[in-house]
Amino acid sequence: AQSLHEAAAPYGIFAGRDASRGLGTFSLDKDALRDEYDDLSDLNAVHIQSVREWEMQFKEKYDYVGRLLKPGEEPSEYTDKEDSPPRTMTTDDAASAGRGVVRTS
Repeated sequence: AQSLHEAAAPYGIFAGRDASRGLGTFSLDKDALRDEYDDLSDLNAVHIQSVREWEMQFKEKYDYVGRLLKPGEEPSEYTDKEDSPPRTMTTDDAASAGRGVVRTS
């Protein structure tokens, strides 16, 4: 079975990218998807609220496996214990896992 996030699949455009801007602005244009962390500082309040709403929906539907690293931030590894925080990841990690990334705080 093909994953929804493989390159040719419906959501493949998100794989290995920070999808926050595209989701917040309702745009699937490649310009709205970043290959690196996107600080979203130029988005307006409506777009930021939209990103937060997408984040809430994804947290209800999918397991939270990590967060995207900011530039210069060092990755951390945690154990699989339930009380441990999810690991940090780069867009390359997300691409390898066939996942898109929505930035969380």
